[in-house]
Formats: sequence, structure tokens, C-alpha cells
Amino acid sequence: MTHGDRAVFLSRLAFRPDTFQIQAFDALDNGKNVLVSAPTGSGKTLVAAYAVDRSLAVGGRVFYTTPIKALSNQKFLELVGEHGAAQVGLLTGDTSVNSDAPILVMTTEVLRNMIYSRSNSLSNLHTVVLDEVHFIQDAYRGPVWEEVIIHLEPEVRLVCLSATVSNAEEVCDWLTQVRGPTTPVIETSRPVPMEHLYIVGDKRDHATRVFALPSGGDLDRSLLHLLAGGNEPRSRARHGARRSRLFPPSRLEVLEVLRDRDLLPCIYFVFSRNQCDESAESIRRSGLRLTTVTESEKIAAVAEERVRDFTDDDLAVLGFARFLDQLESGVGVHHAGLVPAFREIVERCFADGLVKLVFATETLAVGINMPARSVVLDKLTKFTGTGHRMLQPSDFSQLTGRAGRRGLDARGTAVVLWSPFVKIGDVITLVRSRKFNLKSAFRPTFNMATNLVRLSSKTHALHLLDRSLARYQRGEGIVAQFDALLALLEQLGYVEGWCLTPRGEILRGIYHECDLLLAECLDKDLFKDLEPEELCAVLSSFVYESRGRDEETVITYPTERLRRTFLRLDKRSTQLAKLEIRHGLTAHRTLDPSLMVHVHEWARGTELSEVLGFDLISGGDFIRAIRQIIDLLRQLVEIWPDSAGRESAARAIPMISRGVVALMQQPIDIADGH
Repeated sequence: MTHGDRAVFLSRLAFRPDTFQIQAFDALDNGKNVLVSAPTGSGKTLVAAYAVDRSLAVGGRVFYTTPIKALSNQKFLELVGEHGAAQVGLLTGDTSVNSDAPILVMTTEVLRNMIYSRSNSLSNLHTVVLDEVHFIQDAYRGPVWEEVIIHLEPEVRLVCLSATVSNAEEVCDWLTQVRGPTTPVIETSRPVPMEHLYIVGDKRDHATRVFALPSGGDLDRSLLHLLAGGNEPRSRARHGARRSRLFPPSRLEVLEVLRDRDLLPCIYFVFSRNQCDESAESIRRSGLRLTTVTESEKIAAVAEERVRDFTDDDLAVLGFARFLDQLESGVGVHHAGLVPAFREIVERCFADGLVKLVFATETLAVGINMPARSVVLDKLTKFTGTGHRMLQPSDFSQLTGRAGRRGLDARGTAVVLWSPFVKIGDVITLVRSRKFNLKSAFRPTFNMATNLVRLSSKTHALHLLDRSLARYQRGEGIVAQFDALLALLEQLGYVEGWCLTPRGEILRGIYHECDLLLAECLDKDLFKDLEPEELCAVLSSFVYESRGRDEETVITYPTERLRRTFLRLDKRSTQLAKLEIRHGLTAHRTLDPSLMVHVHEWARGTELSEVLGFDLISGGDFIRAIRQIIDLLRQLVEIWPDSAGRESAARAIPMISRGVVALMQQPIDIADGH
């Protein structure tokens, strides 16, 4: 069947496209870029599918970018199902499948790196899909989106897909200035209507009371009466203080409400990995089962198939038996501390309707296709690392947007629980707010600065910075930041005038938040003479951040040489941070040696059960840290001036890319679809 004909494309659909989708098709047919802003689950990806079809019709390549590897993997499988394995490739840094395919799925960072390296893969590029483009406001990942948008060749068409944002017109005006004519396609209505419920526990009869929160109009009088009378008289409270007779219902009590109201399957958002795990385990211990015998058997089959290559010892240390027991009862967990294979099992079983309740952190709201009938928000506040803050309307919208499965549910239901720390007025503000302004988080980095020096004139570089969304929205600070970066780079010998020194050439190949510090380590031979396992251990301090570590934490070093190496490295890190602050820049993050012993043991061939026996890190966090170390090692192999160092980095990769880590880096099994 010929690609590129709209009638043919529409004939392959089992439904009639919505008006906003047709508007986007029209814009693409007219050779324009599009920004599609629409609620979660409304069908934005159909626009991407049409763009892919059009690109193939003219013999061009299309890159489909996502913010996270898990979403890239999911999108890769979807596109393989639509176009066949020969037509689709995948690049996520540690996975490369069919990289010459006309349709290439990748993380946005991979595309940014391809642009700076002038990769041949960019030739014949027709369209780039930027999925979840609202991540442009993410403090860490956001700048990458702007770098891609600014640097792509002007003839490349953009398809930007975003959750609902209220300043879509402003963003679209910026895109038009930077990329040429861009059509805003804005859809504000959800395909599945949303209802909001508020659950309050009452100590008088220990009952859980459920109230509807209207999107407009007055609140239920009985709710207002309950909230107004929620404080006991002073005479009945200790020490004369008021004591609330209301309480937040337990997760088991909330589950009973959901089951009684036929609101399963549900995603229960809890902003703590440990509490996700504890919640699922408490329900398992209660003996409550949400699945039939047949569903449990299907869950077991999916899980066993996905971990068939794991050793029994690895499964034991990763807690597979308990994980599977929870899952077979219909309850799962989903967070970054979980082994990727386990997360994939949860995603598939939930999508297949087998698992009825998933306790998840907010990372699940990032694009992963796991729609539910209902969503529960455990709290409306979240810890930021320095304190607690209320969820922003955009956070609330993104999380609750998972509620309501198109074609399956008449409505989606979002549930909020009473809390003594959140007033009902604040809850109503979140429910009714439609202000989801997208703000740029763009900032120049040392790596970006060296690449701009290498690839363009100073006039052109300043012109590129002037085209950023940050500059468009604020008009201030970006050029000054860039000048401060250049001043420090010149002081340290990475730039002379508008030319890169050999040091600068090394720095421009380092893609990491501590890019300059890594370049300093290479320049000053701080990694010199390290054995491969010691190099892996040192690099762990760049990628790992332990939770709850303080100045009193006692650090154990695997070898005396590693202790001396890290102390020299830490000294240079402190010196560099002072220089950054002196130049008006934000200092790079502090290095963390907590994982060095674990990584050193893993590189020496120690079994996973012994490595994780130190009880500092979860299996998922450990695997992610090792994969990040592998990424750094691959960069060092390319840029390290010292041949012995390059050889050490190359030898280190297979030493840590083994066992469960290697299994997580294998290409996705297209044949069996998961």
C-alpha cells in the first residue's frame, strides 16, 4: 500500500479522526511545522503517525524522539507493528537496533549529540517528531529540546506533541520565528470526560466519605459542613489545642471505595518509592485479591517469559518472588528503583487489563501508555529535595490525565484524599485551573559553548542563543551566561579567542552534567594508571547521588589508590565549583563516592546478590547507575587523549556490562512483541 496518500492513511484507521487531528494533517500537507497541544489520551500520536507516513512517501527519514528510554522502547514496538521491523530502528545510548532504518526512534539527547557531531545519519532527514515537548521546561532535560529545535537544518519539518499548555500560541510564535511557519493545533476538551472525587475519613464512625468536586459552581454543602465541623471543641482536645476528627483514609480503605464504585483499574500516585513498595506489600499481606485464577496465570506467564534469561540467584536478590506474588494478586508497583524488566512486566500486564492497581511515582506520567479508569493522588504536595511544595496545575493535569480509557470508559475519575495540610480551596484551584504556561529552562552549558565555538562564528552563535525560547520569553541573562561560560573556559585554557584548544576539543565530546569537571580530570591525569575496575568505581561518583547522605557518612574505598584518586578528584571539584560561582555560574553537583565499593565489586565479577547485599541501593538504581557508567566509558573511549586510558575504558565496558545489566541492554525482542 502506497504511503503518503491521506485517503489511504485514513482507510487504515478503525475510527474517524477528530477535528484537531484533521487540522494538523492539513498543516503538514501544506509543508508547515505543527505544535499539537492536547490532553493526555486525546490521540496526539495519530498526527505523528501521519507525519511518518508522509516522510516515507517522499523517501525521507523521520526521527521520533522521546524524553526517556522506556518511552522510546514502547514507541519503537508500536512503529514496528505498523511498518515492519525492517523500517524501524532504535537508538537510546545503550541500545542500537537497525540504525540505518528510515524511521528511527531515539531519546532527544541522542539527537542533540548527533547534531553536534555532524552525524551522517542526519542526511535525508525529512521530519522530527518531538514527543512530550512540554519537557522543554524540565530543569535538567529541557535545554536539550531547545538545542535540537535551534540547530536542526531549516528544511527539517517539526511535529511537536505536548500536553495541554495555555500559552501554546506563544510557543508557536517562537517556533515560527526559529523554524518557519508553524501551525498551532490546540484541543482543550478531553476525549473522555473527567470527574473529580474527594475522600475524607471521619473518626466519629470511622467511615470514608466520598464527595464530588464540581469543575464549576458550588461545593457540596455536606462536604463544607463536614470540613467546618472537623475540629473537635477545645474542651475535648489535649492541652487546649484543636484536634481534627477527620483523617486521610488508608490505601486499603481507598481501594475498597474504588472497587465498590467499579473504578478499577487504577494508578495510585505516591511520591515515594518506599511507600509505593510498602503499599503494594500491605495489600498483599491483607489477602485481598483483585484477579481471577485465569488472570493470575496469564500474569505469571508474562512475567516468567520476560525474565527467562535471569539466573535464579539474580531473581532472588531482586525480590522477584514477592514482586510476582503481588502482581498475581492484581497489584503492582512502578518507579525508577525497580529493575527495568520488572517495570516492563507491570506495563504490559496493566495495559492488557490483568493488573488492577499500580502504585507509582510521577515518572509513570511521562508518556508511558498505561491508561486507567481512575487515578488517585496520595498527596497534593511533593518533596523537592529542600522542602515541600504544592503540585502545580500542570503537574496535576499530567497525573490525572491518565484517568479514562478511550473507547472503554464513559468517564475518567481522579481521586484526591483529605489532608490536614491542604485546604479545600487549594484542591479546587487545582481541579479548576486551566493555566499551564510553558516556561523555558534553557541554559548554556560548557559542552554547548565548545560546540558553538567549533561549529559557528561568534556572531552566529549569539544569533542562535538569541533564538532560544528563554530569550524569547525573558529577554535577559542568556548571553551574559554564555559570556561567563566562555570567560571561565578561556581562563582554564579550553578556548583561545574564538578557537578551541586541544582541551576544548575533548570537552565538546563530553555529554554530562559535570562535563567540565570530567574534562579537567582527563587533562590533569586524575584517572591515570587506574585499572578498569577502579575507573568504573571512580566514574560512579559522577552518576550516583545517594539519598540521605550527609557529611557524617563514613565512606569505604575499595583500594588505597582509589581513596587517593577520589580525594584528588574531590579537591579539583571543589576548586572548580568556586571558580564557577566566582563567574556567576551555578556550581556543578557534588560528587558522591557512596557506590564505589559496589561498582568495584561488580566490575571484579562479584555476583549481584553480594553486590546488593550492602543494602545501600535498589536493583533498579544499581542497573541504571551501571548503564550511565557504560555511557561515560564509551565517551572516554572516543575522547581520552591517552591511549592507555582509552584501552582501560574499553576493557571496562564488558566487565560491567554483564548479567542483568547486559540483559537490560539487549535489543528488544521484536518477534514476541515485548
